[in-house]
Formats: sequence, structure tokens, C-alpha cells
Amino acid sequence: MFNDIFFENDEILIKKTCFWQNCSLWKDDETNLLKVNLPGSQAFNIGCIATFAYPDGRRATEQEFCYLGSFHEGLAKVAVAEGKYGFVDANMEFIIQPIYNYVRDFQNGYAIVSRRDEENKTDITLFIDKLGKEFVFERIDNYNSISDYSDGMFMVSDLKSCGIYERWVNLAYFSDYYDNAGFWGYTDNTGKEVIKPQYIYAFDFENGLALVCKGKWTKDKKWDNKYNTGRYWTEEELWGVIDKTGKEVVSCKFDEIKSFSYDGAFDNCHQYLKAHYGGWKEGKWGIINYSGEWIVEPIFGDIGYDISNDDCFTFYNEDKWSDPDDVPMGIYSISECKVLFEPQFLDVDFLGDGNYKVEIYNEKLNRKIEQIIDKNGRAIFVSNYTYLFDRKDGYETMIREKDGKQIYGFVDKVGNEILPCKFEISWDGLLIDIQRIIFKKNGKCGLMTFDEKIIIQSQYTSLRNIRNEFLEAKIGGKEGQIDEGRIGLLTLNGINILPIVYKSISIENDTIIARSDEGTTLFHITSVQNRNSFYHMNSC
Repeated sequence: MFNDIFFENDEILIKKTCFWQNCSLWKDDETNLLKVNLPGSQAFNIGCIATFAYPDGRRATEQEFCYLGSFHEGLAKVAVAEGKYGFVDANMEFIIQPIYNYVRDFQNGYAIVSRRDEENKTDITLFIDKLGKEFVFERIDNYNSISDYSDGMFMVSDLKSCGIYERWVNLAYFSDYYDNAGFWGYTDNTGKEVIKPQYIYAFDFENGLALVCKGKWTKDKKWDNKYNTGRYWTEEELWGVIDKTGKEVVSCKFDEIKSFSYDGAFDNCHQYLKAHYGGWKEGKWGIINYSGEWIVEPIFGDIGYDISNDDCFTFYNEDKWSDPDDVPMGIYSISECKVLFEPQFLDVDFLGDGNYKVEIYNEKLNRKIEQIIDKNGRAIFVSNYTYLFDRKDGYETMIREKDGKQIYGFVDKVGNEILPCKFEISWDGLLIDIQRIIFKKNGKCGLMTFDEKIIIQSQYTSLRNIRNEFLEAKIGGKEGQIDEGRIGLLTLNGINILPIVYKSISIENDTIIARSDEGTTLFHITSVQNRNSFYHMNSC
């Protein structure tokens, strides 16, 4: 342990607080505790030698674990030398003793566990609450696979070709549904079977409803190919939606049903479902609600992943997977019940201001460009940019030249040029808020202002802004790859804070975690303003 001033300027004070020799430390996201790989250990999986430490580097427990998980819902799964799993809380107390031979993280208050029944010489799968109370599934023969707890239900499968430790090795499912193939039913939080296993695809319940598919797994040589031989396939899929009693609120009659993706930007994805109907040869895609009613009739060859807050989605007149890079897409408005744009765009992004970012082929430039258009198709500004990246106050611009070189700039929301599109920059190297550019010259990175005043000469393999007052500088190896190069820390004025000797550096809140060949050093960051305020309050 240390309390040594390592760096100080007018803005920040950095103290060296701790060094763990021959150890690597990583922050736990939920608790801010540090996970420590002790000497002789490289990872936190089974067979490791690991423990926890406090954010200042002090050891949190004398216990050493041979498995060290991350915290979920206040508890972390750990294993002791005997190879048995349990759970500790942030105070390093065993809330659930290490008696299980298999555990999963807690999800929504419960965790799936397994322990040995010595009397019957079998493994019993059960679930526990956060007090360690055990609940046994009602079925005497148990299940071969059990999902995590969600919305009051466990998804369970009695398919005999797998166990709870593995996935469906004999099923030739669509890659989209890796986690959803099986023979599924549902139990409640007492382990009672509410819906018997019957669905070949199923999803967790959400808001009282679950997406499911009826069908039958069969093995037939006619489905064998060079990728899959001797596996189970299904020739018929009947998709629908059920409630927690098993009632079909959307009849299982659709060729396929998919949810719209949710990225937090658009909320309407939870109101609608994409549905294919009429058979895969003759049928089409449309939009239904959660009662199974057609909101938009099935008239599309395919439908995009997102739906905007003003009820717009992208569509294709043909299967987009026939040539996913060149099949044109259009835009349909649910609220207006009409096609806004016939298929003509190579890509579409819905923007938060109601406009669209679209990719088109520009005949004059003989290449693809992106532009911003309104709902009437009018361009907000003239664009010759290969890509436009939506930023808070404008768009980062990029042009890919004929030789493959990429140059960057910046425009405001109506296209006024803030920064000409001419700079070769590092990945994520346009620092808009502080008007800095991490530029590249002759394969090396440096830092300049928007008016091209050089702050740091181009001498580094990479520069990366990891917090607004810090730059991670790398020498040796390759940009963007974890290899034999070494990194250090600079101020935005190029002043060296940490020497370029470390294998990796991360900044977590007010702590710098710097890992080297010799071990891990922790540094504490204090702003001079906060320190002076603290001294002033205490003197008063």
C-alpha cells in the first residue's frame, strides 16, 4: 500500500495507492470491488487462484477461490478448493454455502443450481432464492434443460439429446434461435409445471406473454447436406404467442414470428411483431399486434429489424438474404397506412428527429453515399459522404477514397462544415466536445486541434481518448489489437502521466488500473478543484 503523489498539475492529482505483484486486477461492474487473479492464475474460470479487493486495493477477504464470478443482483458465484460452488455478497460473506457442483448467476431473484444426490448417485437440478432456500422442480424425472427465471416463469425442456450443461448438439436449428431450440414448456416459481414441454422453439415470458413455435423434430436423410448430417430437423413450424396459462393469444399458425429489435432509442418495438404467413414459397411478411390482428397485411418479401417511434419500418420486395448488401429497401408508415418510399435505399437508419439516414448509389460519384432526408424525401443537405455518423450536435463525416483511404470531418445538423472532410484519423479519434483530432500520418498517431495546431507529434502506434483528460498511448504492436505493444497515459497536452510500459490500462471512476509484466498498480485520481474544496470546508 502507498499514498504517494505520482502526478500533479493544475487540474488533477494522481496518487499511487497499491501494487499487487504478479497479479492482474479487474473491476466488478456491479459493486466496484476488484477481482484479483493471484500469482499462477491467468483467468477467473475454474482452476483459477483468485480473490476480491476493495477499490483502494486492500484485500477484501483472506479466502482464495478456484472460480470467481462477477456480481449479479448483489451476489457473486464462487468456488472453493473442493470444486464446490456457492455465493458471496459484497461483504465477502457466504450467503449460500459452497455445496453445489454447478450454479448459474442469479436472474430476477433465483439461480439454477445442481447438487449430487449421493443416495441415488444422480445430479439433481433445482433452484434457490437469495436466502439459499432450495426449490425442487415438480417433475420427478427433472428436466434436461432449464432457462433462467424470467417474468415469474422458468422455461424447461425434457429433450433427451442434451443436458443442462450443454446445448442442442443434434438439432439443425436456425442460427438465430440457438438459445430457443429444444422441446420447451414452463414452470412457475415453485417448480410446478404450468405448461408441459411441447414447443420446438420458445422464448422467455415478457409482460405475461411468450413467443413459441409448435412442430416436430424428425431425422431424415433428405435434409442432410455438407454442413449437417444425421441431425434432427423440422419441416413444419407453427408460430404463435401464449399467455402464462398456455392459452394462445396469437394462434400458432404463422410460418414465423419475430420481435423487432430494441436498442433503447425506439419504444414501439414492444407493440408490434413481424409475421410471415402463407407458406415460405408463396407467403409474405406483415405486421401483427399481440392479439394476432394484422396491423399491416402480409405483402412484403422481408421486413427490417427496427421500428421507429413514429411507427415506420423498412421493407423489401424480395428476400433480403438473397443479396443482403444490394437488395433495396423501402419505408412504410403504419400510422399513415402507406408506403412512404418504394424500395430504393441500400440502408436506412431512423434518426431521433424524425429524419432518415439513407444509403444510395450516386451515379455521378460512381460509389455509395449516405445522406439525410426528411419524410418527403428532401435531402437536408448535399452529401458526398460515404458514411455519416450521428453525433449529438451534428454528423461525423467519412469519405472512402478509391485507394481505400478513409478521411474524416464534421458537419452540423444542417450540413454546415465545421471540419473539412480531409483528416485521416484513428478509430473514434474525432473528439468533438474538446475539438481535438487524433490524426494519423505515415501510420503513426498524434493529436491536433480543429485548426490543425499539432499538440502531440505523430509517433504512437495508437492514441485513444479513454477519458476527456486522458489519452492512452501505445508504442509497438498493431493499432486496435492486443499484442506485444506497451501503453501508457498522457494528458491532452501530451504530458506523460504513466510511462509506456503497461500491458493494459483501464480507468474506473476515480481509479486507474495499470497492468504490467510485474503486476498491477492502482492509482487514485482527485481533481484539484475537489481537493481544494475539501480543504476549504475543513478549514472553515
